[in-house]
Amino acid sequence: MRILITLAAGIILLMASTATLAADRITSQRDQVRDIQHSIFMDQSHATLARSPYYSEIQKVNDQTEHAELALLAELRTATDEERVIQIINCLERLEVERELDVLRIQARYARGAGMLDLEMKIRARILHIMEEEHCR
Repeated sequence: MRILITLAAGIILLMASTATLAADRITSQRDQVRDIQHSIFMDQSHATLARSPYYSEIQKVNDQTEHAELALLAELRTATDEERVIQIINCLERLEVERELDVLRIQARYARGAGMLDLEMKIRARILHIMEEEHCR
């Protein structure tokens, strides 16, 4: 019985640490995306930006991702099967990566449209880096 309790505690700690690592990675990626957004439109006021097609496209991606994330988190709260918990965590990680890639693609398109070709190339390099990183996982 003591071995089962120890094993169960170990599994719970592993699941908690995996979720914490995923949350840290998501926060780091969101910070990087915000930095790029700021560099593209740093001279525009927030009110102007809020009405822009650029902002609307990114907001749509963020809203869709948030909706999917909330659904997965609700499922995670009720999941009892360890394999399903791991699948949900993996889905959450992939969801955030896809959101980041979608936002970066929008940013690259707008940077090009604004004639900021150097910035576009930096964004596209970031996209490739993320895709390679995910491929190696």
